[in-house]
Amino acid sequence: MSESEKPGASRLRIVAIEPYFGGSHERFLRAYAARSRHEVLLATLPARKWKWRMRGGAVYFSELLPGMLRGGEVLLASDFLNLAELLGLLGRPVRSVLYFHENQLTYPVRYESERDYQFALTNITSALAAGRVVFNSDFHRSDFLSAASSLLERVPDHPPAAAIRSIRERSAVIYPGIHVPEKVSPRKAEGEPLILWNHRWEFDKNPEEFFAALDEVERAHGRFRLAVTGPSFREVPPVFDEARSRFAPHIVHFGFAREAEYRSLLDRADVVVSTASQEFFGMSIAEAVAAGCWPLVPARLSYPELIPHKFHDRCLYVGRADLVGKLLELCRGAPREGADELRRSMERFSFEATAKALDDLTESLAGPPKSLSD
Repeated sequence: MSESEKPGASRLRIVAIEPYFGGSHERFLRAYAARSRHEVLLATLPARKWKWRMRGGAVYFSELLPGMLRGGEVLLASDFLNLAELLGLLGRPVRSVLYFHENQLTYPVRYESERDYQFALTNITSALAAGRVVFNSDFHRSDFLSAASSLLERVPDHPPAAAIRSIRERSAVIYPGIHVPEKVSPRKAEGEPLILWNHRWEFDKNPEEFFAALDEVERAHGRFRLAVTGPSFREVPPVFDEARSRFAPHIVHFGFAREAEYRSLLDRADVVVSTASQEFFGMSIAEAVAAGCWPLVPARLSYPELIPHKFHDRCLYVGRADLVGKLLELCRGAPREGADELRRSMERFSFEATAKALDDLTESLAGPPKSLSD
């Protein structure tokens, strides 16, 4: 647990609770704590065993938080916390905001039979308990509400009639924030473009589709260089080993990159590609575009929300044939008109914009907490 030391007695105290403090969750809170105009305290657990965090994290934080709460704070919790359980264990009214990075109703699983609907119900009851519910994209909000409605319709009797409406009315969209560089390197129009794939090495990012498209591009005599990066875990899809060998003559980087090296790749890459089958926001794409990359992304999920409408025809694709065709055009020197405008459009996702929006929202909840009977 750490506390951001900021002068000014008039600032709110925001207690940010994260049972899975790692990856994008950690980055989100560290960026917010560094930029907020309020005092932000972090109450965290390491990013391990997410199922146990959802099942038991509330008990841990119910023992930790009483020493941190003076009255009037706002809790900022993530979707990995059973917020309803925590508030019940605290035994006192506390204002709260629940932030959804992902959710367990629509997070992809290999087989639907693997989905544990108890975690999905935890997400729903946490949202019902929160004062405000925040999603990291409008797509995510719609996706969650639709899936939650479908799940509650399956209740065999006495389904909660007003639950979805209640969540919707208290919901908002605040993007999770990205690093926006002050300067970007100009890309050369000539030469082999550097194609970047910068996602988790897991099945839901659909790497097979990316490498299959790249194979077609090469067979059509498209000339390119290739950088593949992103975090990997114990089970890595076998397509990565196959691709390392298959595209060896094109590869300039293949594997995880630390921060400085990753920023260098973003600074050098010409095209960034996603073939994801699920994406709640798309941080890796947004950051690459902010660094000057030209995106090619599916015309679904959160991507139409990220990419300004005037660029949809050239940046969004429908199906592999469309992706291959757009990649070939870029490999053959197609102009990327409006690239600077597209890059600047990512500024609306900056960490600074996120901090301001979260500060404004928490201020709207601030003040003496209401009792449950008010």
